[in-house]
Amino acid sequence: MLMASVDFGGRSVPLYFSMRSYPKRKGQNDQKKMEKAFLKQLRHLLSKKYTYIIVADRGFGNDRFATLCLENDFDYVLRKCDNLNIEVDGNKLNLKDFSGETRKFKAYVPA
Repeated sequence: MLMASVDFGGRSVPLYFSMRSYPKRKGQNDQKKMEKAFLKQLRHLLSKKYTYIIVADRGFGNDRFATLCLENDFDYVLRKCDNLNIEVDGNKLNLKDFSGETRKFKAYVPA
């Protein structure tokens, strides 16, 4: 199930949800198609007068989902997994390399 909610008075109020069978056999919808269809329909249902921000858990913390958000005109905040690969001063590292350290990073998704 994929669900979109809005925070209202400290409570999560569901706006839209979609339930689909998870793919078990070849030829069924896959997760990528479900996410794409969900965001497209959500965008269609919401007023164009406002800006919306998708806040998603780390299961959606990847470039593919970020791109889907951008394609559907959503801003987004995605929690990333701790095994995220990052580039620091031209060096490719893993976020786990900084475990226990306090650092600030500027994050972006390449256009």
